[in-house]
Parts: sequence; C-alpha cells; structure tokens
Amino acid sequence: MSHSIAAQQDSLELRLEEFNQQRKRIDRLDTRQERCEKQQQEMINRIACQDGHFDQQQQKITDRIARHDDLFDQQCEELARLRKMSGSIATQQDSLELRLKDFKEQRQRIGRLATEQDCCEQQQNQMIDWIACQHHRLEKQFKEFSQLQKMSDCIASKQDRRELPLEEFKQQRKRIDHLAAQQDQCELQNQKMIGGNARKHDSLARRQDHYQAMMQDVQRAEPNQVNTICQECGDSGFAELLIYCVLCQTSCEHR
Repeated sequence: MSHSIAAQQDSLELRLEEFNQQRKRIDRLDTRQERCEKQQQEMINRIACQDGHFDQQQQKITDRIARHDDLFDQQCEELARLRKMSGSIATQQDSLELRLKDFKEQRQRIGRLATEQDCCEQQQNQMIDWIACQHHRLEKQFKEFSQLQKMSDCIASKQDRRELPLEEFKQQRKRIDHLAAQQDQCELQNQKMIGGNARKHDSLARRQDHYQAMMQDVQRAEPNQVNTICQECGDSGFAELLIYCVLCQTSCEHR
C-alpha cells in the first residue's frame, strides 16, 4: 500500500510539475496573447489613422481634380474664344490686305491720273501758247486787214476820183475776204481746243474728287491702316510735316 501510495504521490508530483509547467506556458501564452492584442489594437489604430489620412488625401486629390477640371474647362473656353478671335483676326487681316491692294491700285491710278493731268496741263499750256501765237498772228492779220481796208477805202476814193482800174480793187477785196475767212477759222479752232481742254480738265477734276471721296471712306473705315498722303506730291513722306484741312481733317499737304 505504501508503495502504491508513494507511486501515486510521485505521479501526482509529476502531474503537478506538468501542471505548473502548463500553467507557466499558459501565462506566457496569455502574455503573448495580450501583446498580440495590443499590437493588433495598435495596428488597427494605425490602419484607422492611415485610413483617415488616406481619406483626407483622397479628398484633397478629388478637390485638386475638380479644380483642374474647372481650370481645364476655363482653358477650353478661352481656347475656343481665342480660336474665334483668331478667325476674326484672320478675316480682318484678309479684308485689310484686300483694302491695301485696292489702296495700292488706287495709288497707281492716282499716279497715272497725275501723269495724265500733267500731260494735259502741258498740252493746255502748249495750246495756250499756240492760241497766244495765233492771237498775235490774228492781231497782225487784223492790222493788215485794217490797213488793207484803209487801202481799199483809199483805192475806192481814188477810183472815185481818178477812176482806177476795177481789177486791183477786186484783188484787194479777195485778199480781205480770204483774211476774214482765215480769222474765222482760227477763232473756231481756238474755241474747239478751249472746249476740249475744258472737258479734259473737268473729267480729271471729277476723277480726283472721286478718289478723294474714296480715300476719305477708306480713312474713316480704317484710320490706323491707311497712310495719309499729300494732295500735292501724292506721297506720305514725313507725317509730322503734313498740314491738315480745318474742315474735313483728312486731306493734307506738305509745308
């Protein structure tokens, strides 16, 4: 009996030692479990903080994306407006180029008209000189005619007195009629030439008035694109030396 009791006691002691070891293991496991729970709680807190930070960053990113979208929409609107402006500027540039071409053509026409006017003035001066010469010749012929008339009167008086032959009187009379016919023809030619010069001058004046009106319209339409020109020489030259008209403020001349 004692031997069995001792054996049981030994087995009980062994079981107690195993129980104590198991208890120590359980305590260590409990401490490890607590540590793991603490670490798990810390990890959960960190994950929650990171989730909040991630939500904040996501909100910031969404706000930035919204702002970028707004800026992109504004830039798209500005780009569309700039495209419209570029189209209008291109059309305006084309219209200005056409107007400049028309202005150059009108400038060339004015140059040709100026040369024609100069030629007409030269012809008019030549005609005036020729008319003056013809007038001088007519005066001479008129003086000769008056002298011949006096001579014819004298011859008539002499014929009445002395009864001169009739043939000399007829010859003098023919000369007088011939000089009168020449004088009439010269007067008609002078009148025709004066009328032709007057018509040419009127046509040139009308062309010049038409061009001045057209230039005023162009200057009113685009005053910054059209250079003012002198009405005398037809060139812009030095703009600070131009004197403008008091009434229209468009036509100008060099000093």
